[in-house]
Amino acid sequence: RTRQIVQQPANGGRACGGDLAQTRVCMDEACPGEEAQDCAWGSWADWSRCTVSCGGGQKHRTRVVEVAAKFGGKRCDAATRAEA
Repeated sequence: RTRQIVQQPANGGRACGGDLAQTRVCMDEACPGEEAQDCAWGSWADWSRCTVSCGGGQKHRTRVVEVAAKFGGKRCDAATRAEA
């Protein structure tokens, strides 16, 4: 669903808050013959360079979703997208 701003703020009035559009998932159950599919992470990328040359820095690496969850399958945990 969507909505529109019908009057812009004037004379120090406040701007409208919130989203102008909303979406939500519907009909996400598997179709006959299809099964739930769990999310699957891809491989980890290489480690980044250290943030410092001495004194205790950090390295980072990330990975992306290789297979998205479908039809009620288990979603990937966002907390496991990156590590330091």
